[in-house]
Amino acid sequence: MVAEFEEVAFDLEIGEISELVKTEFGYHVIEVLEREVRELEPQFLQAFQQRAFDEW
Repeated sequence: MVAEFEEVAFDLEIGEISELVKTEFGYHVIEVLEREVRELEPQFLQAFQQRAFDEW
């Protein structure tokens, strides 16, 4: 997911609609309809840990 899109999408509450979001792919309006909590798959967990370490 593109960083600008992800930041806005995860800051919205259920039922909220965003302002225009500009990304490298164009302009977007985001509406959050629901949230689903899932267990993180091991390969994604490892990638996130590596990214956090690299940024540290």
